[in-house]
Amino acid sequence: MNKSVYLSLMNSGQKGTIQAIDGGERAHARLLDIGFYEGETITIIENSFNGPIIVRLGSASNKIALGMGLAQKIMVLPA
Repeated sequence: MNKSVYLSLMNSGQKGTIQAIDGGERAHARLLDIGFYEGETITIIENSFNGPIIVRLGSASNKIALGMGLAQKIMVLPA
């Protein structure tokens, strides 16, 4: 059973796998451009639920900040 949740609802410290990217063509293209692919692992570094969400993709050392609008388009299967 698939228990995917929107990235925007995940807590700091949680990890998961990107399952799908919802939204229009521009949002989808933007997320692909910055490395958000289905099957990619993701770690939530910080989510205060009222500002940008800071994440790490895969084993990369760099962090990415996403606004709530984009974070609400990413479906993640928590680990």
